[in-house]
Parts: sequence; C-alpha cells; structure tokens
Amino acid sequence: MNAHPTQTRPPKQKQRAGLLTLAALGVCGCGQAGLEDVRSSEARLDGKDVPAEAVKDQTRRNTTFALALYQQLRRPGENLFFSPLSITTALAMTYAGAAGQTAQQLEQVLRIDATSHAALNVIDQALNSRGQGQGGQAEAFRLTTVSALFGQRGYPYLPPFLSTLARFYGAGLRALDFAAAPEPARATINDWVAGRTEGKIPALLPEGSITGDTRLVLTNAVSFKAAWLNRFDRGATANGDWIGDGGTTRAPLMQRRATFNYASVAGVDVVELPYQGQEVSLLVLAPPAGQLGAFEQSLSEARLAELLGQLQPQDMILTMPRFRVESERRLKEPLMALGLRDALLAGAADLSGMDGTRRLYLSEVHHKAVIDLNEDGTEAAAATGGIVSEVSLPPLVTINRPFLYLIRDKATGAVIFLGRLASPQ
Repeated sequence: MNAHPTQTRPPKQKQRAGLLTLAALGVCGCGQAGLEDVRSSEARLDGKDVPAEAVKDQTRRNTTFALALYQQLRRPGENLFFSPLSITTALAMTYAGAAGQTAQQLEQVLRIDATSHAALNVIDQALNSRGQGQGGQAEAFRLTTVSALFGQRGYPYLPPFLSTLARFYGAGLRALDFAAAPEPARATINDWVAGRTEGKIPALLPEGSITGDTRLVLTNAVSFKAAWLNRFDRGATANGDWIGDGGTTRAPLMQRRATFNYASVAGVDVVELPYQGQEVSLLVLAPPAGQLGAFEQSLSEARLAELLGQLQPQDMILTMPRFRVESERRLKEPLMALGLRDALLAGAADLSGMDGTRRLYLSEVHHKAVIDLNEDGTEAAAATGGIVSEVSLPPLVTINRPFLYLIRDKATGAVIFLGRLASPQ
C-alpha cells in the first residue's frame, strides 16, 4: 500500500529533531501576526470529484485507528478525552512527506494510503461547513478544523510537500527561527493554538519541547462549541449516586425529558444526544456497572456500526452527569506500540519527502483536549428549547456509571472526539 518511493539513505549526518504537535477543542481564533507565510501557490481542492464511497471508506478507517489508539490511551479508573480527527489529520500531513518504511508504518497504523489525502480533504471541509445556514442559531453551534505548519525560517522544504499540504489541507508553512530563538518560537505556537481554542489550551507545548534543532512543527486544531437540541433544565440537576469502579459516590446528575435515539443491547445503554442543527451528536455507550473495561476491549468499528444501527427514537427521561475533563497525553509511546516506530526515531525516520534528506524525525507527539459538558451543551453554548410536561411518565434511562462517549458527525460518520468518563468529579 506504500505510495511513496523509497529513498536512498544519504551519508550519515547530524540528526535534527522535528516535532509533531496536536491541539483539540475550543473556538477558532484569528491569524497570528508577524509570521512569514511560506505557502504553495496552489489553491485548495474542493473535493467534488471524490467518490462518496471513498469518503465513507476513509471514515471507517479513521474510526478503526481511533479505537486502536483509544485502547492504548485508556487507563482503568481514569478519565480520557482526545480528538482522533486532530491526530489523524496531523499525522496524515506528516505522511505527505514520508517515504520508504516510515510511509509504510504510517499507512498501517493510520489505515491510510495515497488516496486518503483527497478523502480527508472532503471530510475536513464537510465538518467546517457544519452549523452554516442555522440563521439565528449560528452561535449555538460552531465546528472548525484548521491545520498549520511552523518551519525553520530559510529551511529548504520541497515544493511537492508544500503543494500537497496546500491542495488537501489548506495549510501553509509559517516560518519561525527555532535555531536562534526556540523559546519565543514555542510561545508563538502556543499563542496560535490558544487563539484557536478560546484559551482552553493555552500551552500545548511544554517548556523545553522546542530546541535549536527543531525544524518543523505540525499542528491541527479542532474547535467545537455547541448547544443541545434538547437543553437540560438546570433546576432539575441534583446530586445522585455515581456507581464507579471505586464504589458509589455522589455526583451532579442532569435530567431531561425528550425523544432521543436509544438502544439497549446486552445491558449496554446507547443514547444519542443531538446538538443544535442535528448535524453532530454525542453518543453515549454505557455498559453495566463494573463492565466498562470488558466492553472497551470488545469495541470495534464493526461493533460500533452495529450498535448505531439499532438506535430508535424513544421518549424518555434521561439522567446523566455533567462533567469537565482535561486530558493531556504524549503520544510517542502509544503510537510506537501501534507500530509507528521509524518516524519517531532519529536515524530511522524517512521524511525525505519534506526536504530531500533523512535529517528530520518526530521527536514527540503532544496532544491536549478539553471538554465541558453541562445542561446547556458542550463548551458553554447558548440555551435553546424548553421542557414539555405531560402527566404520563416515559421510561427512565439513567447513566450513573462509567461510560464511553463520542462526538460524531452524522453525515460523514467522522469521530471528532472520543473519551471515557470514569468519574464526573
């Protein structure tokens, strides 16, 4: 499946570190002033000639990678939240400059090939169109994805590499002087991420992560802010029992009567909560208490599709926790465990499609994500809707135990965010 030609290894040279960085969640900000923009003159492709089946196939591949990475990141008793979409996008941008065994490993781990750039371009632009045409409700739903590269000023990046990034990711290369001023460069990148996440991720790159040897930083920010289609009543939120792995504790549980897509499969409660506009939804998968680990191990792309296929509209009284989770991970070791080794090792990486040499490698992969889920929606969105009261009571569905959850685009099936809630506290 390797679409990149194998490069002949040049004479041994001093290794220079490249750094792959990832950001997720927030609200898109303005461009960073004072940056020199190095960009291919080619315009971004509109993707209209990409077959719909190719996009669906790429989404299935993305979901398979998302669940595989989830298995590496989950830890018993701990909360988790990350954006597989952000990670896939940034690594696919890396793949645009990979060759040889490095390209093969990216293909195997990400489930991508030479056709994936076009499909990912369609998915990205589709997601960026969500929330448009909602009229007065536009502020109740915002979803934006944006990619950028920060490179060493004056470094000879190859035109084909820059062309691929421009045509399929709409990304240019912003020039910074890592060699002479690594800390100011780190601050500039952190400011760029903070501006696109409404300050939710103010410092993606920790102190010391950028050095004088850094030559390239790839970033992708996924920005999301949405109100529920059916808002929870804050007055109905009350402390209730949360049956966690460590025993029963008290936690704030929200309550809402509405019609949700719902299924109960082998004791697993599956509930879909739509956001304003009904283009994106939150999917909650709650197995019986004490069985989250076993359920996670059994979950695959096919199993997830099977569960989604059984959802049916159900009038109910839904009880579930409000929560806020901040998750920070260094992904080098988890990605290596999945088989992506060469790109992350000095001397082994072949990113010659970027600069024609074997000097670049990914020294670390940083990822931060934040979710704030409450009665109004996700990320403190505007309130809409009201509560309809009736005399008769519908079934009660109570999510008061650890669960897995996804924020998912309904039209493409793209998993934008993925997480587990072990404790709402």
